[in-house]
Amino acid sequence: SMLLEANALERQPLGLKVALLSGDWIGLDLPQRLRQQAPHCRFIALGGATEAAIWSNHFEVRQPLPGWRSIPYGVPLANQAYRVVD
Repeated sequence: SMLLEANALERQPLGLKVALLSGDWIGLDLPQRLRQQAPHCRFIALGGATEAAIWSNHFEVRQPLPGWRSIPYGVPLANQAYRVVD
């Protein structure tokens, strides 16, 4: 978000090819804002339990769908798995 705000003042397209984002929450407006300044950039959300690995899942956002309340959690990275226990 900070990069996009700073670059908006320059009015130049960003030369990014891939944006890797992570954190507790990635705003649904961010993919569209990125595409306005870097039209060909891939937007990949990363996440996971920090106690196990910094990143353990990913989800490439092509276009947020109507009704989404958040970016989906994603799928496991290579050589990692999810396990739901009760």
